[in-house]
Amino acid sequence: MYHLNDIIPGGIDLNLIPDVSFNPDGTLFAVTYLNSNEVVIFDARTRSPVRVFKNPEADFDSPHGVLLTENHLIVSNVHGMTRPSSFTVYNLNASSGEPVSVFITPHKYLREAHSLAIYNNVIVVTYCHNTEGSGAVVSYQFDDNAGVIQATLDILQDCFENFGDPKGIAFSKDGTSVFLTYVTQKKMRGLPKYTRRMKATWVAWQERSLKEFFQYIREKIDNRASEAQPANRNIYNGIAIFGIDNAGQFTEQPTSVFARETFCRLENIDIVDDTVVICDTINGSVCLYDFKKDPQLKAPEHIITENISLPHGAKLSPDKSMLVVTNYGLKVANQVIHWRTPSSGNNRGVLVYDLKTV
Repeated sequence: MYHLNDIIPGGIDLNLIPDVSFNPDGTLFAVTYLNSNEVVIFDARTRSPVRVFKNPEADFDSPHGVLLTENHLIVSNVHGMTRPSSFTVYNLNASSGEPVSVFITPHKYLREAHSLAIYNNVIVVTYCHNTEGSGAVVSYQFDDNAGVIQATLDILQDCFENFGDPKGIAFSKDGTSVFLTYVTQKKMRGLPKYTRRMKATWVAWQERSLKEFFQYIREKIDNRASEAQPANRNIYNGIAIFGIDNAGQFTEQPTSVFARETFCRLENIDIVDDTVVICDTINGSVCLYDFKKDPQLKAPEHIITENISLPHGAKLSPDKSMLVVTNYGLKVANQVIHWRTPSSGNNRGVLVYDLKTV
């Protein structure tokens, strides 16, 4: 069982801490601090900061998702939803804190690169709150020697109209599947639906050439004409599993969907061996499942609530001896997040749990 050993404070007032990532050998973990525009790398053993990437040198703009590879730090920047998310890459062996490369997604309508995962130099990214559609998952090729995200490999988008915005993402232990958590949105109707479509069309008109714009309109008309009506389902959150091959190509539809029939607002997800870790922000818990024993993720083996109030990111160390949770520490009332109100526990920060064996 995991027990809380350390709380690393969150810094400035209401500093949101979206994500955490271990390096491959588990000696370091990196944490994003969205409001202070910083990423801190900690020694996993001592829990002391060993390096801080911060502005102006780091050139962050609301850092959100984070990855640590053997040689590099990769950070997604959401830019306050004003423009497409970008990725900054830093060389861990260089003295400079400046990015060695910056990658901007070629899909200009994508906003909030929420979560990242990597397997054999293929990076997968979830996007939510886009100007078109309800969400997307994109795979990119990464060169860990040069520290460069090279190209888009594949994109999943249309399927999320049926069950909502993707949030967290993780590779299965063999790298043949990606698990993602999603938040279901109610289907828009009437004026709100018309307004969203007009906004997306206006953004497409501004960002595309005349030829590209008319191609966009044609594709939208064709897609809507061929859309099957989704079945009515009383669900709000869940986990979807998609296949992915060595070239970063996804299956068109999920191979499995595990719907949650009660509202829980699942966020980030992590997988180490057969252990699946999922954050439930609304219920203030981190759930650990044994996927081998429970392949439909119905009953967690452990539910961690100690000092937690609105957990957003959670990662296990490679040897599973340590669990690190980024805790927003915000008030939740009637299943609604109060984004400017701290919880009474005042425990915003990075929570470090160690495995205790009996």
